Amino acid sequence: MKTTNKRHIADLAEILYQKDVKNIVFSPGSRCAPLVIALNRREGLNCISIVDERVAAFYALGMAQCLNKPVALVCTSGTALLNYGPALAEAYYQKIPLIVLSGDRPPERIDQNDGQTMRQKNVFHNYVKSSFELPCEPSDSAELIRCHEIIDNAINTSMELPSGPVHINCPFEEPLYNETEYKAEEIPLTDLNAYNSVSASVKAEVYLAWKMSKRKVICVGQMTPENELKQILNRIAQREDTIVLTETTSNLDDASFYRQYDRMAFSIDNELNADLIITIGGAIVSKKIKQIFKSNPPEYHFHIGYSPQYHDTFNALTRKIECAPEFILDDIHELPEPDNLKFRTIINDLDVQFEKWQMDYISNLPWCDFKLMNFIYHNLPEGFVLQLSNSTPVRYSNLWKIDHERTPYVFSNRGVSGIDGQISTAAGYALASDTPTLLITGDLGFFYDSNAFWTKHLSSKLKIVLVNNGGGGIFRFVKGPDQTPEFDEFFETEHDTKAENICKTFNLSYFYADSLETLESKWLSFLNEDNTTVFEIKTDAKTSGDALKNYFKFLRSCYLGMEK
Repeated sequence: MKTTNKRHIADLAEILYQKDVKNIVFSPGSRCAPLVIALNRREGLNCISIVDERVAAFYALGMAQCLNKPVALVCTSGTALLNYGPALAEAYYQKIPLIVLSGDRPPERIDQNDGQTMRQKNVFHNYVKSSFELPCEPSDSAELIRCHEIIDNAINTSMELPSGPVHINCPFEEPLYNETEYKAEEIPLTDLNAYNSVSASVKAEVYLAWKMSKRKVICVGQMTPENELKQILNRIAQREDTIVLTETTSNLDDASFYRQYDRMAFSIDNELNADLIITIGGAIVSKKIKQIFKSNPPEYHFHIGYSPQYHDTFNALTRKIECAPEFILDDIHELPEPDNLKFRTIINDLDVQFEKWQMDYISNLPWCDFKLMNFIYHNLPEGFVLQLSNSTPVRYSNLWKIDHERTPYVFSNRGVSGIDGQISTAAGYALASDTPTLLITGDLGFFYDSNAFWTKHLSSKLKIVLVNNGGGGIFRFVKGPDQTPEFDEFFETEHDTKAENICKTFNLSYFYADSLETLESKWLSFLNEDNTTVFEIKTDAKTSGDALKNYFKFLRSCYLGMEK
């Protein structure tokens, strides 16, 4: 096989294949030519090219999210690399494995007023697990072996728990395009480190705190589906002294868990206060529940899971425990319960009431975002993966039940909760998946990431619901922005842009609705379209903002009326 004459890069392609890193996303450039040649020539690697580096990085993130294994990114030198930053930050906090391979000038040329000679080494040190750099040209067999060790270590670092992105900088001397015959030789590689236990003393500390506490809350943030954990939490959730709070992005669905607690949290007073809180997983979407637990901190707070961060979300952390939650929680349901405590029953009765009040409220609403979301969540297509953009789409999702038998996985870029890359992530997921993908996004996120459509690698299984209310709807709900004279231009960013011409440019199928009746009549046709498809749904910003704010006021008044 003919490939690049840079032996360490030809070997890099071989190592990636042997370590099961078989999906590579490129962006065009010349300095990365040895990588392009080596990786494309290695049979068994799936290589795609996406021009926009920011889009490419989020594509890779979505693919890795789907495959649950690393995806590699390749770019040229200079600012091309910096465009990976947003996706790497998101991957770092979501713990998604990505491997960045950047072409570079030789070290002696950096900062010499030559083309693309910026400082690339360690450029992402805040947002990757580790940074590595290969030599320009291994001078002997010992240095070649050292290259193998660096590459092997980098890939293992990306995959070992907690998984995440790594960066390998690859300086190259010219010429870049020379080729030679290559025959792969056996390259000794190392296995991943395994983490599968927790000390008896740590487990005893948690159990002692559990026994000393009356009211317990297990709060689950963003996670991939975990069936064993779901079964363990189900057993715990039968206890009267414990409630399990989950969110859409927790991917844990059970009748005994409280997934719509956000609507309750805005209305009730002290019913959710707890003596002990255990948090599991990543980011928690609900701002209100974080405010409640910060204002009334628990006596004990344990965060369980593999993570480089401290996760003191409620300013009350007792201990961070680095293990799978199952190792701590597997038999905690067998511990004795306090007498005459009805914590779960009280919350369950309230949840039933709030569901009824929500239905009453929706029945009297005019056309708005809330009415739209109510239709979508009652008509989610079976077997679709759901992707949710920031910020209102993911928050709205926590107000409705999602049947995870019909909608098996729900994802959202809540690692750092940025507006960028939402279409690209969903498109990358759809490209790597055998199942169709439905993205629900707002207008600002959609237009911001419309370059995601500039590729031949779009999946026909990708369907996008675009809620266009003419600006950033979240700023009509959060306290403060709508009271300022800068609101229209600098917070909501009011606009009258529509998606139809974008869809024509990129040969996407397009549907439009501005009423519930039109939405209902076109919904199934939209889902069944054999093409990447956008359904733009127009709503009014002020009506939608008022409906959401009044929703919580209505629930609060119903709750206070019940108390009387």
